[in-house]
Amino acid sequence: MDLEDVVSCLDCRTSCPSNTYLGDVCPGDGTSDRECLDCTRCTAGFYTQGVCDGTSTDDRVSCVACSGCGEGEYFQVQCSGATDQDTTSCLTCQASCGEGNFKVISCDGTTFDDVTECQ
Repeated sequence: MDLEDVVSCLDCRTSCPSNTYLGDVCPGDGTSDRECLDCTRCTAGFYTQGVCDGTSTDDRVSCVACSGCGEGEYFQVQCSGATDQDTTSCLTCQASCGEGNFKVISCDGTTFDDVTECQ
């Protein structure tokens, strides 16, 4: 018997590491295993919805927009994209410049500092 007549079959992968999902099923006639494909990763300003535990055959993760800060507020914390909930928190900017003064710059809800300037 020649070595080329010897065939050794292995079971195809049935799970992957966390944050990945199983690729296409092994057809049984190939020479490669199933791939583990990366699940969606959310960026800052979004949080993760869904589970990606390595056992599914599709990407079950979606990114949901986090709440923002409103006029007169600034971010204390903005979602990082690494959590499964909206972690945004806002603080109130300086409300008044005091008698005889006025605001030349007001918070618009997009900054990480109180940018209020009075004159």
